[in-house]
Amino acid sequence: MSNDPNKKKAKHAFSREEAVEYLRRLADQLEDGSIQVSNEEMEFEGLIKVKEELKTKKGKTSVKVQFKVSTQEVPHEEEPGADAQPELAIDQAAPEQTEDNAEADEQPSSYKKLKKLMGKRFKEIGKALEEGGQVSQADLAAFCDNCLQMVTFTGSKLGEDLYPQFEAAAQALRAAGESGDPAAIKEAYDLLDGQKKACHKEYK
Repeated sequence: MSNDPNKKKAKHAFSREEAVEYLRRLADQLEDGSIQVSNEEMEFEGLIKVKEELKTKKGKTSVKVQFKVSTQEVPHEEEPGADAQPELAIDQAAPEQTEDNAEADEQPSSYKKLKKLMGKRFKEIGKALEEGGQVSQADLAAFCDNCLQMVTFTGSKLGEDLYPQFEAAAQALRAAGESGDPAAIKEAYDLLDGQKKACHKEYK
């Protein structure tokens, strides 16, 4: 067994229903560009490699599915390494983030980076609301600014027809944050969350 401190592993035993919910949460994480393993969250980019294995022995069949993501761009021609593990494997060889590039991430110039940042901020706001904590007006304003930046991107697969409703919901969230009313903030958050899910369902 490896004692490598840079390697994180987690094993689970689920009922069928629990496995379905786990995979749904994993799909949401993959969509948002960040993944959580052993209570540690990591953002990734590039390709998502999937390896499937079906084995039958003595009348018993086992199925293994491995996802591999990286904090660095992965070229299409690269093949999974021989040391790939049967669990969810994550390459954590990321360049150390400096204060300068962290600040640059606050105002991403690409749709992909903006979506990743928004997904992270939206989850943080949702978690704070769920736990009954205070959501700062500054955090809400920063997220709403990201929303307004997102609707400036154009493309056939970005859901431009939903931009007006999305922008209105973002402004409602900003107004709720300025009011300081927790119930209003939660209501505006839920509205935006519903629009987000509908958009992701139609435009993947």
